[in-house]
Amino acid sequence: MGKLRTGVIGMGYMGDAHARFYLAQPDVEFVGCAESFDKRREEVKEQLKVEVYKTPEELFAQGLDAVSICTPDDLHKDLILKAFENKVKVLVEKPLAISSADCEEILAKRPDPTYLMVGHDLRFDPRAIQAKRAIDQGKLGEILHINIWRNNTVANAARLGKRTSIAWFLGIHDIDLVLWMTGLKVKKVAAANGFKYNSPNWDYTSSHLIMDNDALVVMENHWLLPFQHSSQVDTGMKIVGSKGMLELELGFSEVSFAPMEGEGCRFFDTSYQPDDLNDVPSGDLGREIRAFLRAAAENTVPPITGEESYEAVKVIHMVHEVLEKTGYTIEK
Repeated sequence: MGKLRTGVIGMGYMGDAHARFYLAQPDVEFVGCAESFDKRREEVKEQLKVEVYKTPEELFAQGLDAVSICTPDDLHKDLILKAFENKVKVLVEKPLAISSADCEEILAKRPDPTYLMVGHDLRFDPRAIQAKRAIDQGKLGEILHINIWRNNTVANAARLGKRTSIAWFLGIHDIDLVLWMTGLKVKKVAAANGFKYNSPNWDYTSSHLIMDNDALVVMENHWLLPFQHSSQVDTGMKIVGSKGMLELELGFSEVSFAPMEGEGCRFFDTSYQPDDLNDVPSGDLGREIRAFLRAAAENTVPPITGEESYEAVKVIHMVHEVLEKTGYTIEK
């Protein structure tokens, strides 16, 4: 087989990172991108020097082997199905879709399990990998309690709050991490929402999940951090078992820059998608895309299947159902 012919649909922040990674791979032929917004399309052409098509159909018509879908969450299903129709393998940014029904349709129409991988990049974080290994080795004994949190700044609320919820944007990361690391399933959900200072879809969600072994998971997600927060993210995890405890700091704080004047101290991203010296995304995202390319080239099932991602979607779906029907909310 020759070079994999790849493309990207949706050239926002994540799409740009995927495209730059593909462009740097010697065994990949980057065909181009699809971007619906005229201004952004011209920016990408200028910045990356690649073909940028207005519609996904135009991109698929060029002949692709694999594509990254990096559009808003509610557009995932239709684009995944178009890729399948064109016999193109898909890496889609999380979540797989925003309803259980959409996930079921995607899985039903997938040609075979090699055609779909979902971008839960935290599974490629060496810290999470070490923790999972300890759990798999039985070092914690029975899992009794998990506390996990992932919080962003008000800037993300302003950017995303009108089209998604904090549970879909951040909670999907956390629940996938819990399911993957522990191998447990969720059997009961309680949840609360709080505040609408920064977005119409609430700024804070606290979810209490009872797992199938009766362990309690407390999951906190909000976008209430100040815009000037040093690292723009506050995230971590504590796992208590019958034999021991794991504590994970999942933010980034290794490299900081403090100017003499102007904005405050800032920490650089050294984990999720830091650029290397050639401005190519590395870290968790780089390992994720490389795993997708390897599976596509070898025609094997990728390391994060549609079925696994669907389990995380089902939990967030349950959280939303609870909040809409039997949950409680906090308003001022």
